[in-house]
Amino acid sequence: MATTTNGKTSVRTGRKLPQVITAEQAKRLLALPSRRYPTGRRNHALLSMLYLPTCLRISEALALKVRDVNLTEGTGPSVAGLPFRLHPHTLRHAGASELLRRGFTLADVQRPLRHSNVATTSIYLHVFDGDSAAKVKRLGTA
Repeated sequence: MATTTNGKTSVRTGRKLPQVITAEQAKRLLALPSRRYPTGRRNHALLSMLYLPTCLRISEALALKVRDVNLTEGTGPSVAGLPFRLHPHTLRHAGASELLRRGFTLADVQRPLRHSNVATTSIYLHVFDGDSAAKVKRLGTA
């Protein structure tokens, strides 16, 4: 049986589950920076890199140089409606969880997260019930 997130502990593993936000909450968060001004465009780009498709760590995003980013394709405090304090790593967790919800395997999600072991990535299986989590885990480790 999977448990919920946001600071709770998994009954199966005893490990603390990552905090995540819903896809709708992430969409609202990404819409906050005004892209009318350069700082808003920068903030939107930074938030986008922490979420999908890259799920960068904040240290990785901050280390990027202009030459590292394709500017032609451009994907690009408390936030109203979120039940907890938002940390940059929360977007990484939300992105990984969303990739699994969209049908990606654990191995698919492991690559952008740069986890050396797929077992580390398996913490994101909390988004599924027990039977679905077992199926996804088998797909990711086969």
